[in-house]
Formats: sequence, C-alpha cells, structure tokens
Amino acid sequence: DDVDCFAFEAKKGDRLTFKILAQVLGSPVDANLRVLNDKGDVLIENDDASDKTGNADCRNEVLFPDSRIADWTVPQDGRFVVEVRDTHLRGGERFTYFLEARPRTPGLHLEIDTDKTILAPGTSSPAFVRVFREEGLTGPVRLSVDGLPPGVTAICGEVPGDGQDACIFLTAAENSPVGICANLRVIGEAIDPENSDRKITAVAVPY
Repeated sequence: DDVDCFAFEAKKGDRLTFKILAQVLGSPVDANLRVLNDKGDVLIENDDASDKTGNADCRNEVLFPDSRIADWTVPQDGRFVVEVRDTHLRGGERFTYFLEARPRTPGLHLEIDTDKTILAPGTSSPAFVRVFREEGLTGPVRLSVDGLPPGVTAICGEVPGDGQDACIFLTAAENSPVGICANLRVIGEAIDPENSDRKITAVAVPY
C-alpha cells in the first residue's frame, strides 16, 4: 500500500512531461502515475503508456515508458503533487523505479522495416520508415541514408507534417559488388517548432 508523492511548484501554462521507467529496468512495479492539485483532486492520470497505434506494450523504453504523462499543461499557478504507486498496491525493496519530471521537449523517434528490402545488382528495393513525433513536434521530417555500399544509391522521401510513413528506395547498379550486408543508418531530421535554430535528429531503429 505504499504511495510516493513528489511536490512541485508550477505556473499556469507551463507544459510538463512525467515518465516512469520500472519494468524495462527489471523492476516488478506496474506503475500508476497521477498529478494532483493542492486539494488532492486528480488532474491527470496514466497507467500504461501507449504509442499512437494504441499499443500499451513498450517497444522502446525511452519513447514508451511504463507510465507517461506527456505535454501536460498546468491549469493554474500553484503547488502540485506527482503521485506514483503500483497498480496492485504492492511494495518492497524490489519495487524500484525511475521518475523523470521536466518541461516538455519536442522529440523524434523513427522505426524502419527492412524485412522486404532485398537488393541485388541491377535491382531496386524499398525500405519502409515510420515516424513518431513527441511532445509537440510538428512539421515535415526529412530522411537521409548514411553508409551506402559502393554502387548503391538511395532516393529518400520526406514525411509531411500530417504524415507518419515514408519509403526509401535503394538501387544497386549493374556492376555493384555483391555483399552479404551493409550497416546502413537511416536518419530523420526535423525543426523544433519552438526554436527554429534547433534541429531534432534521430536514427531509425529496426522493428
């Protein structure tokens, strides 16, 4: 029945993000995360963080932690509490967790599907990329490829501001040397909507 509470001061309009990491670090905690006002009223709550497809299971522990309240807008000046508990009210020395609390920061995460990318001399093949925008990131995401082997070129699409998916087309010349594999890096780049001088980049992670 252990509940941990962390108090903080905030001003109206502040945009904050809270994340819990537990199970991905080997802890048995099934975290429940809540923000309360100074009267004890629950303002927002999250049990299991989910990605944009609605999947509750974490595919990436940085983007999809055990529990997450992302880009929450503070309703008024005052004192607030972040409350952390196990969903089943369990506790003990093994029930550790990491809590991150910070101002929102627009971010980017990319995933790539190369299961169907089969390339041979004189042929072309696609690689499929999916973009996940975090905490207020908007606008297009420009794609590029690093580490292409000799004789191979890439045509990289741009993910539009209202889109999530894109293709990269790889083409091998007729005289391309045959190799078993290549360590390609697909990179996405976007502009921070709150700071045009800040570029946000991410390397695509295979499914």
